[in-house]
Amino acid sequence: MIKVSKFGGTSLAGSDQYKAVKAIIERDPLRQVIVVSAPGRNGDQGPKMTDLLFLLDAHLKYKVPYDNLLSQIKFRYESIASTLCLDVDTNGMFTQFEEALKNKPSQGYIVSRGEYWNALLLASYLGYQFVDAAKVIRFDYSGNIQMEWTKQALKDAYQQYGTIVVPGFYGSYPDQKIHIMSRGGSDVTGTYCAIALDAAVYENFTDVNGIRAADPAIVDHPVQIKTLSYNELRELAYMGANVIHEDAVLPLSYTKIPLEIKSTFSPDEPGTRISNGPFEDDTTVTGIAGKKEFTSISIALQSGIRKIDALQTILSVFSQFGVNIEHIPSGIDSFSFVFEAQSIQTKFHQIHAKLEELPFVQRIDVDENIALIAVVGRNMANKPGIAGTLFSILGDARVNIKLIAQSSQELSIILGVDHADFAKAIRLIYRKFFPAES
Repeated sequence: MIKVSKFGGTSLAGSDQYKAVKAIIERDPLRQVIVVSAPGRNGDQGPKMTDLLFLLDAHLKYKVPYDNLLSQIKFRYESIASTLCLDVDTNGMFTQFEEALKNKPSQGYIVSRGEYWNALLLASYLGYQFVDAAKVIRFDYSGNIQMEWTKQALKDAYQQYGTIVVPGFYGSYPDQKIHIMSRGGSDVTGTYCAIALDAAVYENFTDVNGIRAADPAIVDHPVQIKTLSYNELRELAYMGANVIHEDAVLPLSYTKIPLEIKSTFSPDEPGTRISNGPFEDDTTVTGIAGKKEFTSISIALQSGIRKIDALQTILSVFSQFGVNIEHIPSGIDSFSFVFEAQSIQTKFHQIHAKLEELPFVQRIDVDENIALIAVVGRNMANKPGIAGTLFSILGDARVNIKLIAQSSQELSIILGVDHADFAKAIRLIYRKFFPAES
């Protein structure tokens, strides 16, 4: 039985943080597989390492001098190695890197060095074996994980060394060239490691102690969520509660492996545990999340047209412009189509013109001022009247609900409100369902 433990950039930003991470790992002998991000922002010691490396790649691409930038990068790692007296040849490490830069390496190679060097240093500090992610995480040329190959490679590495440190955020193509993931991809590397090694738990250590029931920037001191289902986490993450990379969640949801979100700076606190259950609590609403900047296009249909035919034709227009639809509330003779505003900004007038040409369209109304709020809870299906309660508390406060959508599993209720009412609505909902903490 093992635990896979991933530590984010804030958790490994400098030598003091390294000491805290080592103490956490040594406290539990099951923490045998460690995944690391690149160093994050560390006080006044400059930006995140990944940002510096992306900037270095841009300097190289446009033939801008990068000596000063490279000095900043080297200083971060050399100061960690020096302070902790690590047996790592940082001089040779960066000499090799500078030689590689002369041959104009890929962006993937340059940017992945943040995690690569951090893993080298932490492995030395822990006495664990460094395992290059390029040797154990494999992608096809479309960027899709080759899971069976990856499982075997990770199993072989673990069986050979017993305790390993794997850099996150990247892997390799079949030709050994580096493939980097989207930002935050170290979370996904941790997921691959946990699945490959059938871990007892995947611990994700970050700078926050679990997931809160609402955005702390909107609600003062929201309660911490102790347990979540994977489906609830996906609903909350989709609406902006981004504590962990979205791509890290879905693969885990198909397994029995629980995910724990914990803080490096208060490791004894339980954090938030995400799993497929069973769950003992009967909390109605688990969490509230939301995002602004949505646009709604409402289309009233002429009488006599079959709704299914109209819907297919309208959807073909949106498909023609490559627009992703978030929600489709409908009435007796109307449809509303909700999009992220940015996704249709440059195409809006073309789409509008195409829709006006459709013979069955009676009227088109556009609302560019919509914020969506998701009220999520695995027990809502067993508690009748939740939607009515939401209408009541918002109506009493004169908050106009522009749209409502509910999933078939009754896991979430999506409300659309005006931008100006966004924060107010979230506070009202929170106070209703979490009165003891309000």
